[in-house]
Amino acid sequence: VMSYVLGRYYSYEEAVNVCGKLGSDWKLPSKEDWEILEAYVSDQIATDPTYGKSVAAALLGDAAFNTITMWEYWPTLGTITNSTGMSIIPTGYANLASKTFDGLYSYATFWTSTPAESDENLAYCKYIYCDQPDVFTAKVDKKTFGASVRCIRK
Repeated sequence: VMSYVLGRYYSYEEAVNVCGKLGSDWKLPSKEDWEILEAYVSDQIATDPTYGKSVAAALLGDAAFNTITMWEYWPTLGTITNSTGMSIIPTGYANLASKTFDGLYSYATFWTSTPAESDENLAYCKYIYCDQPDVFTAKVDKKTFGASVRCIRK
């Protein structure tokens, strides 16, 4: 019921397929695509104050419902600017095996198209915490982990 507000959680295969459904010029971003974005935002922070104090501040969006702020960001991020237009909100992740959710209001999790080199059952995700200035990377199970998706043009 909350998918219209917070978005949906996808398995790895679903994430790859959902971007493909947008057309042949769309794809799920790779780990490297995310790192290019992170480097670009880091460079902008040094010269353009509208990007804010941290990479997370440039990616996260402030959200309110009936003028009530849905969550509080921590001062370590600086002012939330959403200068990238990504409008990321901390929706956590889903455990698709147990049908449980974790991390709501604490962090956002996004699939990358990059499978883990060491284990064919794992792929990389990107995490953005509401109290950490950086973007983090983790390896997670492709079938039981549910994360959000952002699609990009090729």
